[in-house]
Amino acid sequence: MVKRRLGTVVAVIGLILILGAAGLTLRNIRTDNKAAAATSDLLARVRAEEVEQTGTGTEEDPAETEAPVSQYPLPGQRRLRNLVPEPEMKTVLVDGREYIGVLTIPRTGSELPVMATCTDRTINISPGRYHGTPTSGGFVIGGHNYISHLGRIDWLREGDEVLFTDVEGQSYLYKVVGSEVINANAGRDLISDEWDLSLFTCTFSGSQRLTVRCLRAEPEDDTP
Repeated sequence: MVKRRLGTVVAVIGLILILGAAGLTLRNIRTDNKAAAATSDLLARVRAEEVEQTGTGTEEDPAETEAPVSQYPLPGQRRLRNLVPEPEMKTVLVDGREYIGVLTIPRTGSELPVMATCTDRTINISPGRYHGTPTSGGFVIGGHNYISHLGRIDWLREGDEVLFTDVEGQSYLYKVVGSEVINANAGRDLISDEWDLSLFTCTFSGSQRLTVRCLRAEPEDDTP
């Protein structure tokens, strides 16, 4: 009798866990689908604004300009201090937020608007600049691990291409050279002039950052 009751309890607990996992999976799928739809709309609007205007961010909501972008901590990360202020980049404004360009990752089929900042307040909207610029080096872009954001950068392999196009239409081609996993409280390790571009996103647990490192590359000449 005791064994039968114990078996029933275990079965019920197992069913509860399965239902909980299924519910979490469905919620994640719904959230990702919403993020994908929002990203598609946002990308179109950013591109439209690129044609019509460029700015330096002077009209942005003051709440979004509290400090240089790399001083913002992401969830689970200590605030970075004593960093050199970020050089400015041309931006366009969409819904009162600044965007610096578009990130294209052929391997994952991703085209993503890139916000001028990467913070725990903006990362759910789109990937953003965490540090540096394409011309100053140490350019770092961070994004949520939504599949429709940077959740597929673990697909990237050495030699894969990544393209960043700024709001003035200037394109910068990079090739992947490797990847590493960095603890969430070691945000300073995301930044290095050794790499021309770094892309990062949270691991599933949120305690680490999957970081893909890239170097500048020259476009291949298709001329015979």
